[in-house]
Amino acid sequence: MKQFIGKMLRIIKAVFRRIRINPKKFFVPKNNLKKVSVVIPNYNYARFLEERIDSILAQTYPIYELIILDDASTDESAEVISRIVDQLKNTKRNLPKIRTVINKQNSGNVFKQWDKAFEESEGDYLWIAEADDLSDKHFLNVAMRGFDKNKYAIISCVESKTIDESSKKISKDTRDWSGLSYRNFHMKGKEFIAKHL
Repeated sequence: MKQFIGKMLRIIKAVFRRIRINPKKFFVPKNNLKKVSVVIPNYNYARFLEERIDSILAQTYPIYELIILDDASTDESAEVISRIVDQLKNTKRNLPKIRTVINKQNSGNVFKQWDKAFEESEGDYLWIAEADDLSDKHFLNVAMRGFDKNKYAIISCVESKTIDESSKKISKDTRDWSGLSYRNFHMKGKEFIAKHL
């Protein structure tokens, strides 16, 4: 845990960006694309995996690789992951590299899975895409703007909506529980962790 916190302190040094999604303003210059690794840490979320993976592969910003981590789930996650990956390999879609890492033993700690995400990824940027979430197709396009506009950006975030198990929207944003009432700000890593993590 100490190692993970140390790593997070190094990663979260300077900037946290909060941007509302506005699809009319999307344009990504082809010569400015970054290599983004997307990692899905999963534990017992088989029922959400197909929709989650679809929402990642539908991004308007191309992803470099998709890595699916399973932390020795006790549901049918491993089988679902295998089926989805096999189906994707048999399509004619232009897909990123896709890899799976299935733990034989549960790590007992989501932060260990996040740490594994850093170890496994080969891209220049990392998106930890939780298995029970969904993403608007423009999510990554907007999130990557945080790195274009500020050369010191370490983290870029976009507005989130809360959904239930049926993907029904139950709140328009997460400000009520996140404590973030402002859109754009700069903050030292230690201060950000203390206030928001």
